[in-house]
Amino acid sequence: MNLTEKKKKADFVYSHSGSFKPLDGEMRLELEKHKYLKGVLPRIESLKNEIEQDINEDVNKKEVFEFLKNSRSNYKNITFEHEDGEIYPKEIEPPQITYIPPAEPHIIITDWYENDYDWYKMREIIESFAEESFLCYEMGLWYSSLASAINCCEYALKYEVLRKRFKIDKFEAEKLSLDKKFSLGSFTFNKKYLDEINLEELHDKIKYLNDIRISLYHFSPEKNKKISSQGEIDVERHSPLSDEFGVPVIAYRVYSIMKKLLSKLYNRNKAIKFFEEGISEWITMRRLKKEDLKK
Repeated sequence: MNLTEKKKKADFVYSHSGSFKPLDGEMRLELEKHKYLKGVLPRIESLKNEIEQDINEDVNKKEVFEFLKNSRSNYKNITFEHEDGEIYPKEIEPPQITYIPPAEPHIIITDWYENDYDWYKMREIIESFAEESFLCYEMGLWYSSLASAINCCEYALKYEVLRKRFKIDKFEAEKLSLDKKFSLGSFTFNKKYLDEINLEELHDKIKYLNDIRISLYHFSPEKNKKISSQGEIDVERHSPLSDEFGVPVIAYRVYSIMKKLLSKLYNRNKAIKFFEEGISEWITMRRLKKEDLKK
């Protein structure tokens, strides 16, 4: 299927995720007995037998890989139509990055940096995170896609603030780059960082990303409830991030935010501006004149 083509019909139609009342009385007890006798006890006996005979699990790496790959692929390819009429998992477009500028613009001509600050290397990984988020989403690796997209956004935001400050005060930029508290959360607690790079309109979306980051990385039920309260459809409002039924929707939301952020920072028009800055800086460094650059 072409990435721009919308899937016409879902495999399943989502129904409300209201809670089920547990079975009571004799029926519940009979089900528990059955699970005990037919499920748990045989498993215990099997494990005891393996221990007594010192049987090592013979794991075929290739078979396990293929099984897991196919399982995850099913998560991506089996679709559900939700109450808003939208079909998930949605198709996504690859990230589009025209050009990420170097910390020292003149490098596009000189190929070398005057300084060697560690934060310069952030530039090299932004695009990799974006690509991995796309690839993982396409393979149904939702948590990996989430993590890569969030990391991509954090790196891009921090890099752009550092790059902006570097033009004013190199030492101040280096100091900020070493601040352990300077993270994605910094862009939610203090709007000045987004203001500096003209992205203040994305504050709520960045805050949403940070809530997901804390919920996912640090298992925060409080943040998970906050994410659920912002859900646009029923499955988001009722499924925690640990639920593989709801996480494809969250993965789509996060990927969309990442793509929007990258398109604002590194589009074609911005690329022309970046190149022009690099040329201007190089001309100044080399004390050149326009007539020196005639073809």
